[in-house]
Amino acid sequence: MVYYFSFQIDRMRDKVKEKDVEVEQKQRLVTAAQMEKKRVEMELNELRDHMDIKDRKISVLQRKVIVIVVHELLVVHSHVSHDTLE
Repeated sequence: MVYYFSFQIDRMRDKVKEKDVEVEQKQRLVTAAQMEKKRVEMELNELRDHMDIKDRKISVLQRKVIVIVVHELLVVHSHVSHDTLE
């Protein structure tokens, strides 16, 4: 009878060890996944920052184009008005 309980205890210890190994493996996978998630989030934030910078540059360039076009229109209009007065 004692042998039976000793055998059962040994089997349970082995199962616990197996479960511990599984838990450790899964914990390593979770840690790796969390690190990858953090890396991807950092990369995404960096890309968003770059997009914001590009958007601001585009806005500045659009305003400059508008100023140039308006200036050219005014110059053309002033020449046309000046020519029609003569």
